[in-house]
Amino acid sequence: DRSFHHLRPFVAVVTNVDKAVTAVDKNLRTAMALHQTLVQYGLKYWTDPNAAYAAVTKTKSAVDSLQFPAQTIQLKTGDCDDLSILAAALLESSSVESAFITVPGHIFVAFALAMKPDEAKKTFAKPDDLIFKNDKAWVPWEITALSGGFLKAWETGAKEWRASDAKGEAGFHPVQAAWKKYKPVASPASATGVTLPAEADWTKTYAEEVKTFINQQIAARVQKLQADIKSNPTSYEYVNRLGVLYAQYGLYDTAETEFLKLDKQDYVPALVNLGNLAFLKPDMKTALAYYGRAVKKESSNARALLGSARANHEQENYGAAQEAYTTLKKVDPTLASQYAYLELQGTEADQAAKAGNVTDKVEWEEQ
Repeated sequence: DRSFHHLRPFVAVVTNVDKAVTAVDKNLRTAMALHQTLVQYGLKYWTDPNAAYAAVTKTKSAVDSLQFPAQTIQLKTGDCDDLSILAAALLESSSVESAFITVPGHIFVAFALAMKPDEAKKTFAKPDDLIFKNDKAWVPWEITALSGGFLKAWETGAKEWRASDAKGEAGFHPVQAAWKKYKPVASPASATGVTLPAEADWTKTYAEEVKTFINQQIAARVQKLQADIKSNPTSYEYVNRLGVLYAQYGLYDTAETEFLKLDKQDYVPALVNLGNLAFLKPDMKTALAYYGRAVKKESSNARALLGSARANHEQENYGAAQEAYTTLKKVDPTLASQYAYLELQGTEADQAAKAGNVTDKVEWEEQ
């Protein structure tokens, strides 16, 4: 059954996961939210004593009993294959590509990140915890590890993958590829009468886990930049880079503290970034002031021109927006092409911005 209609209550609660943390991949945030929702729902891992996956996979004539996702939701329990089927179904119904991972005596899942492999290798502090296949970066998710949080489930899955893959014993089976080979079957049950966990419960643990993940990702880089700042007290570059790092991970107040250290110096990258923070609030009057100062000092700064065009566009100052955007197209046509909505107005512009995934995006100035 690939309609996933019975999973809609679960998918609905994670649809609006925090969009501010732009450096945390949206598919990763979705999986984190799904994991916390399932934990709060009361899902448990249980090994079938009559048909354990480890035993069944060793016997060619054995037939395993698999639960449909709706059945696992109703029972609130299942073995590794049941929980993996549920996890894959939840991921696919949330528009996140999934795969089954098989290792000797066990099965769990992985999901594809929204970002490209090269970007993932640069972004993640521990890229060895990812799987790179089919021109995608995948996160292994040990769905049976429900008690230790998503990050622990990810760490466990990564270790299991590496250990078996090194021996040539790991299998990787993308769900969408399997759909092309096997026909769907109708689910015999529907998830009626499901009582979802209170939003306050799962969002609290979700937010805590995202914060932990962010700290893990940036800790070493923060320490390095702070050392650079101490060693180069007259160089503004490192202070600005530290602010950008915080901003990319949604730590806007901390980022603003760093950028403001360079405000009086009229350091252009910091002015652009302060404009970006104001744009995101949104405070277009303040954003325009910062972007204007940056353009006045450096008329060919692409990100300052872009910010000025966007903030004016938001204020419906279309003439000023077009003037800045026209200059931007001459200075950096590639960047300008990503924000082509600036040549439109009203609803048409809003739709184009959404289609280009730039509505909540800003371009941080690192140099």
